[in-house]
Amino acid sequence: MAFTEKKRRFVEALRKGLSGKDAAIAAGYSERGASQAASRLMKDQDVLEALERHDKINKAKEEAKEQGKTFNVAALSQM
Repeated sequence: MAFTEKKRRFVEALRKGLSGKDAAIAAGYSERGASQAASRLMKDQDVLEALERHDKINKAKEEAKEQGKTFNVAALSQM
């Protein structure tokens, strides 16, 4: 499957701290089916990969900050 706009909004909402159900609603899924959508999306490979990328980027930013270095945007292509 493709990484759709709804999936992207779901990931963004999760990263902001919303629960799965609330993230699904924020992404545009109906309130009635939001819990089921969240459960399905949390198993979706595209969503899992996007969340993993965000985690890797944030970790790299934190490491650079701890070492007193500037975060190298070019290094993102290697992640």
